[in-house]
Amino acid sequence: VGAILAFATYAIASACNLVAATMSGFVAPRQLSDGEPDDAALRLLRYTHDINQAFAVLAVVATGVAFVAWSWALHRHVPRKTGLAALGALIGFSLVAGVLSGLLALDVEGILVATALQAAWLLPLAVALRGVADPE
Repeated sequence: VGAILAFATYAIASACNLVAATMSGFVAPRQLSDGEPDDAALRLLRYTHDINQAFAVLAVVATGVAFVAWSWALHRHVPRKTGLAALGALIGFSLVAGVLSGLLALDVEGILVATALQAAWLLPLAVALRGVADPE
């Protein structure tokens, strides 16, 4: 159950990341491409930013929840990986708590911190899981 919950939550997080990145990478630059923005364009730009931030928050929180669920599943099904499961749970809780408390602002630097934290667990997890799979 934990792995299925984690997968579903991570899929939601990935979709939220796509929306946030689209707003920042495609919509906002297009609004600025015609030179100096007028009042209407500035309102749209602020709206675009608000959409980006809402989906970025959802993405990071959902990723944190997914990490906790995956850590729980890893702990239950691969007992020799308890340390790695604990690291994933710690990072997952840190992501959720950081965003919900406001300590992790999701500006450029905050997203880099969130991404680095995610990599700090996903990379050793990938290495560890290579040894768990049956080579058939």
